[in-house]
Amino acid sequence: MENEIKVIKLKLDKIEDDEEYTCEKIFKFFSNPRSKELITKRCPTDYICSTSGLWKGLYKGAISMDQLQETILLSVFSATNDGWTKTMAHCLDAVDTSMSYVWIYFFPISFIGSFILLNCISGIICGLYTYSRKRIMENLYIRKMFHKLNLESQLPIYLSWINKGKTLIKNSRELTLRQISEYQEYFDDKTDGNFEETNITEPLINFKLPDKSLIVNLKIITKNIKSILKETVNSAGFLFIDSLIIIICVASTCSQHPQQPTWLTSTQCKEFKLLKFMWISQRELYF
Repeated sequence: MENEIKVIKLKLDKIEDDEEYTCEKIFKFFSNPRSKELITKRCPTDYICSTSGLWKGLYKGAISMDQLQETILLSVFSATNDGWTKTMAHCLDAVDTSMSYVWIYFFPISFIGSFILLNCISGIICGLYTYSRKRIMENLYIRKMFHKLNLESQLPIYLSWINKGKTLIKNSRELTLRQISEYQEYFDDKTDGNFEETNITEPLINFKLPDKSLIVNLKIITKNIKSILKETVNSAGFLFIDSLIIIICVASTCSQHPQQPTWLTSTQCKEFKLLKFMWISQRELYF
């Protein structure tokens, strides 16, 4: 056979109006000029092989394995890591597996591209929050001035309320003492002077508000825990663990391939959730 591109198509009754299913089932292969054997998969027995209706390639011909140098320059691969492993599989089907330049190209670009992409996303998110925080700190002086003006305008109102409260407390206390004296005279008349004053006066005079020390202690404990978590997040050890998890996630992203085992898929999902949790916790605690 000459160097001719051939396409393995589905049966004629299955290929109509099913482009996505067809793209998953079609295999493109070449003939090796240095050997008499085909490089890639052979045509199955229940498939129809033909030279007409050649397959355009991935993404409706936007990516052609005949022009790998131009494929490198495509923006669809520069912006995202999606599709690298699938494209690598099609490259291995299209060229000789003994040519190692396919592996040399795809593995470093997947690793470096994933690492740069993850760091760019985290840097953009942290940069946005840092910029907003810096802008608020710059306007802190103006906020203090507005706060001072509000206090000066509301101070007379607060003082009037405090004075009213003092008068009400004073009047209620005088009324309570008057009632106590009346009760005492009444019980003295009924009990012939054997009435104990502490029975009525002590519960009323020694009345106290509920103790708020528990709420204050809870606030202090919460504040201490938050400060400890902030110090932990900003420490070098946490950053080292964060970088290590990013490297592991990048490695798991590069290890994605068609028909991968279930344990690898579950590991990749767990690593992604862990990294997302660490990013969210770091952002919420710091900002």
